[in-house]
Amino acid sequence: MVPQWKPLALAVALAGLARAAPGAEPVTAPATALSAEAADATRFRLEAERRKVVAANLSLTPDEASAFWPTYDEYRARMHALDVRHLAVLERYAEASRNGTWTDSQATSMLDELLATGTERATTRKDWRERFASVLPPRKVVAVYQLENRLDAVVTLGVASQLPLAQ
Repeated sequence: MVPQWKPLALAVALAGLARAAPGAEPVTAPATALSAEAADATRFRLEAERRKVVAANLSLTPDEASAFWPTYDEYRARMHALDVRHLAVLERYAEASRNGTWTDSQATSMLDELLATGTERATTRKDWRERFASVLPPRKVVAVYQLENRLDAVVTLGVASQLPLAQ
């Protein structure tokens, strides 16, 4: 099966998240932040595209699908909550960077928050392994985690390309 990445890649590009290319000039933070409504709409579109990519790449029987999708939706809801927390920290960083108010205390605090969110994401992935294993065979569970890792990498690259390097 050939992975179906084009829908998510297109969504990221349309969201304005993928801008940096190797060898390009450093990317600076956008002059204005997205409105909360625009950010929420972008997140909703990315979640919808994520689900389409998983569906296109994970061959499920009807019985597997009926058990998997509610489980996956619960998992994504938990991960989405962590994503929102993570992005809120990044938005605070971008704002402080734009305003020139970036302090060492803020840097330490924000890094601690980002590391805590990363730890919670890893714990959530580990905790959900058994739930996925209860509804899918082992190889399909591995495929779910591979797809999630790849999709997370696409989104992370897009978001990171929007942030200036800490100075």
